[in-house]
Amino acid sequence: MLEQNKDRYYEIINRGDGVYFGRKTFMRLYIVFCICFGIILLEVVYGLLKLFGT
Repeated sequence: MLEQNKDRYYEIINRGDGVYFGRKTFMRLYIVFCICFGIILLEVVYGLLKLFGT
């Protein structure tokens, strides 16, 4: 399932930027990574605050 999604994701990237791995694609991946990392970080911080707050 995950492999299939990965293939589809690369297909979208290739269609978006041509065959080469463009800077635009890199920026898009970087932004998505930052958003995901930020959400995980917020959840961890929120969990710790809840743990020590009570």
